Amino acid sequence: MYKHVILLFVFLFSAQVALFAQETSPVSYSDEEQALFLEALDNYRAFNYEAAEELFAQLEFMPEARLYRGNSLFALGRYSESKEELRFARSLPFTDISQEATYSLALVHLVQRNYGRGLSLLSELNDTFDPSLQERAATMLSAWNGFLSFDQRLSALEEADSQNLQQDLIRAGIQLHGSDEGRQLINRGQRIRLGRDFIDEMRELQRSVAEERSRAAETEDDDLAENQLKPYTVPQEFSYRVGVVLPQQHRDSDGFEVSRALFYGLLLAVEDHNQNPDTNNIELILLDLSIENDEDENGEFRTDNVLRDFDLREKVEKLITEIRPDILFGPLFSEDARKVAEVARAYEIPVIAPLANTEDLTRNNAYFFHANPTFAERGKRMAEIAVQYLGHRQISIMVDRTTVGVEEARAFRSRAIELGAEIPYYISEDFQARRFELSDFSKYFTSNPNLLGKDDDELERFLLSWVESDALYMPVTGSTAPTIIDLMMTQLLALRSNVQVLGSQEFGLTNINSQAARRFNIVYSEVFYRDNESESVNNFRDDYRAAFGQEPDLFSYIGYDNGSFIASVLSLAGNPVQTTKAIRSHGTFQGIGQRFNFTEGQINAAILPIHFSDDRFRLLELPDEPRFDILALADAEREIEEKLEYMLETYHRDDILELYEQWKNEGIRLSDEFEELFELFDLFNDTEVLNFFGPPTPDDFDDADPVEIDANQ
Repeated sequence: MYKHVILLFVFLFSAQVALFAQETSPVSYSDEEQALFLEALDNYRAFNYEAAEELFAQLEFMPEARLYRGNSLFALGRYSESKEELRFARSLPFTDISQEATYSLALVHLVQRNYGRGLSLLSELNDTFDPSLQERAATMLSAWNGFLSFDQRLSALEEADSQNLQQDLIRAGIQLHGSDEGRQLINRGQRIRLGRDFIDEMRELQRSVAEERSRAAETEDDDLAENQLKPYTVPQEFSYRVGVVLPQQHRDSDGFEVSRALFYGLLLAVEDHNQNPDTNNIELILLDLSIENDEDENGEFRTDNVLRDFDLREKVEKLITEIRPDILFGPLFSEDARKVAEVARAYEIPVIAPLANTEDLTRNNAYFFHANPTFAERGKRMAEIAVQYLGHRQISIMVDRTTVGVEEARAFRSRAIELGAEIPYYISEDFQARRFELSDFSKYFTSNPNLLGKDDDELERFLLSWVESDALYMPVTGSTAPTIIDLMMTQLLALRSNVQVLGSQEFGLTNINSQAARRFNIVYSEVFYRDNESESVNNFRDDYRAAFGQEPDLFSYIGYDNGSFIASVLSLAGNPVQTTKAIRSHGTFQGIGQRFNFTEGQINAAILPIHFSDDRFRLLELPDEPRFDILALADAEREIEEKLEYMLETYHRDDILELYEQWKNEGIRLSDEFEELFELFDLFNDTEVLNFFGPPTPDDFDDADPVEIDANQ
């Protein structure tokens, strides 16, 4: 399967030629030869193109067989052989066969994106004796003429070998493209001497089109997206091409199962798309990444990364020049992705990398897209969730500095501060070197400093610098993550902490004490979440089992979601020249487990917040717009400080706080100065209101004993 080209066509040939060669040829054929032709034709009509091609190949002396063999090869995606066979049929002295071969050959060229040659062949059929064929050719020419981008149209003009076709290309271009492009087309028409009358007609057409667009613009909203896609009507016969760049390793090699599962999922998504009669088909073109020698010096199969054993860049470049895919999917590893990205940039073909997450791959390369968010992107998006949707303003960070979680922590801190939040404590330590002694850090997150067991002087000094945090972000990763999570949760429970715990993906992989999970309202970042009870997940699971005889794994779902997203992008683009722009302007795409959003850059920003509720982790659905504007709260803080500075000269802090409680709970009427102050207080929680009056004192807290922890929960 890895070395097979998957071609799924919706277009079926409708050539109507004589069933027996003797109707158009003086040559007689034996009963056996005629029976063989009928058998081949039955297979052809039943879409068994492989069997049909083999049978037609045995009848190379029969003109009709040459035509049908060419069509069968086309349906099988063997374009070079198809063109050779159709060129031969086109050269035959039988007009009906020659003209049908011309029509089929035009389609081969169009599907191969050789627009100029394909349209030229169709234009030859304007004068055919067969009205049905003439109508088919005219309809096809009009459809493909209206599909071309401006650059494709210019190339087709260069290749067009008839004046009528050149005029059709210019006329359609003026109606479809902008005013500047229209002027360029008219200038091109002058250079190739299409005649003064035609040029004058085109100038008048351009003026008419411009006036019509101006009138339409007056009645339309001016609030259009900057990167709005140009609408294209895609010909029914057009197929999009996805180049698949996954390592085809031996079964014992690293990455084999991952690569296969991704491909199976991708294949199933494309098949689902192609079953829709209202969409254009997608072809998966698998790049052959096999190596000549799969064995090492001991005769054992290699288990290292096979991509090291050949020039990947050269193979990808060959694929692009020969097939010209519209988008590339893969590869698995960041180092290989770097090579593919370089080639894709040179040929301006976008790449969707499903797993690679090295940050620098997108630098100076507008065509590379991370479906798997980088660590920095995860941190950035979690900061937005924490500040704009959960409303936190005092967020501390704790990270193991020996892990990649540092990238998440730094990005979180930068984005949170940018949004107006404060970071009271940024703890970056080698926790394993400290033998996981966390008490020096957990003390900052108590809700009651009396629980720390300090004497009065120590407690006073602690309170002078202590800032209570709304939330604690712990982007822990790697093998030490479960230990850090477990120990920190236990200590936070003992200290009766009120922080909301925010975490990285490892929180979903750790067996967290359910008592801690409930108390700390844990939210962690994830890039994949599926509801195993949903209909779409169950349908995928059933289809996957039926197709491949095994259960789908995580990478199967990822492959399917990536394939579904790619199909949606291509449909949105219309003409593949807009594929890169379509990725950026698509908006959020919801797969069965993964989301995609590239509206803000080339790294998938669709981070999924997972929240502990009802004794399990569930997806936290966020509103479309942020709930909190922390910058506005910062203005409110400054106004409160100004009012309090004046009022504390007259009133005692305890009197103001008592009056605030009565106003909030009993709705008492107060003077304007108190009403204005308390309305501002109401934007903050009780702890934050207390902090406006200065650092807390031991008297602000009740004596308390540490909470007991049930180790069995």
